Amino acid sequence: MPFPLNHHKLFPTLILMLMLSMGSHAQGATVQGSIIGNGRPVESANILLCAPKDSSKVIGFATADSSGSFRMTDIPSGDYMLNVRRIGFIPVRMAITIAPGKTNQLGVIQLKEDGRTLQGVTITAPRKMI
Repeated sequence: MPFPLNHHKLFPTLILMLMLSMGSHAQGATVQGSIIGNGRPVESANILLCAPKDSSKVIGFATADSSGSFRMTDIPSGDYMLNVRRIGFIPVRMAITIAPGKTNQLGVIQLKEDGRTLQGVTITAPRKMI
C-alpha cells in the first residue's frame, strides 16, 4: 500500500526548505554614497555601475535623491567602473572594488560644474491668419 501524501504538511515543509536554501546562497553587496556639487546635494544625478572593460554592460543603476544620496543593492562583488552624470556638471568616472555581502560606502563624490551652460531656446513660427 503506497504512503498517503498529506498536502497540508507537504506545502509548509517545501516553503521552509526553499527559504533555508535561499539563505545559503551568497548575498549581493550594497553600494551607497552621495553626490555633491558646489557644496550642495546634486539631485537626480545618474549613477551607473559598469563592467570595467565594457561600459555598455551596466551592472547597477541609481538616481540620487533630493539629499544627493544613492543606493544600489544586490551587486555582485568585483571590480567595476562607476559613472556619475548630471546635466550641467562634468561626468565623473572612477574604478571601484565591491566587497562581497556588505555595504560598500563610497562617501561623497564631488561633481564640478560644466562651464558650457545650456542656453535657452526660443521657438518662433508665423501665426496663421484666421
